[in-house]
Amino acid sequence: MGMMADGVSDADKWGGSDNDIEKQLASATFTREVMTLAGPQIVIVGVPLNRITLVLGLIHCYPNSTMLVGVVAIDKARHLKLLRSANSVMEGTDPSRLPRPVWYHPWKMYRVISGHLGSVGAIAFDPSNEWFSTGSADRTIKIWDVATGKLQLTLTGHTGQIRGLAISSKHTYMFCDGDDKDVKCWDLTQNKVIRSYPGHLSSVYCLATHPTLDVLLTGGRDSVCRIWDIRTQTHVHAFLGHHSTVCSVFTRPTDPQVVTGSHDSTIKFWDLRGGKAMSTLHTPYEIGSCDGAAS
Repeated sequence: MGMMADGVSDADKWGGSDNDIEKQLASATFTREVMTLAGPQIVIVGVPLNRITLVLGLIHCYPNSTMLVGVVAIDKARHLKLLRSANSVMEGTDPSRLPRPVWYHPWKMYRVISGHLGSVGAIAFDPSNEWFSTGSADRTIKIWDVATGKLQLTLTGHTGQIRGLAISSKHTYMFCDGDDKDVKCWDLTQNKVIRSYPGHLSSVYCLATHPTLDVLLTGGRDSVCRIWDIRTQTHVHAFLGHHSTVCSVFTRPTDPQVVTGSHDSTIKFWDLRGGKAMSTLHTPYEIGSCDGAAS
């Protein structure tokens, strides 16, 4: 860490000392979760400090260990400042205590599957891993065999581009949404639509099924994330608060049970029971789809 001309360190000028930053990053609640990852990953963790919007810690996560590789601060004007580089983080560290990287063989293309007449914007795998579905701008959904790559079935019914797909792990249902504002539920034992969930005022961009509850979540260009009871078609909640397209929705069994991303450069954590936002993360960039739907 360098010193500024006025004798103030970079970290102090940006709202906290090196020790403050490391202590808060180390105490972040995510730490216990990333220790269970199956393979090495890079995780970005946000910690608020005084007089700045956010400090981001770049964490290289290995099974049963983590390593801080960099710290970046974002001020209220959305300017980035490097507080610590990978070199300075590792200074004084005993090399024998560092986690050994796991080598993975480079991936190779396994198969190319063709059949749609338009761009493919949605993919969902069956929990059994025997088949998967794709949705396209040609307004069709196609079911493919995973082992052979052969087309098994083509489903039609949407009048606009298909944007999202989700397959339930509890029922024989597949859900889809698209530019026609419609959300459909297919019964895969009958290969037909058995329910629709009307309510969005514009294109529906994303959807996800809750891993433990009979709940469907959808988000779209009307800036709303809607919660539906799968069994009764009841509209349970409308999560209001985004100011632009809700392009990504993720759900999990523990709080926060719903996370949404929007083109308004925010990520919101929602209380599913209360129907209100728990917290909001602001980013300097427009958020795109994460396709992190849980089924």
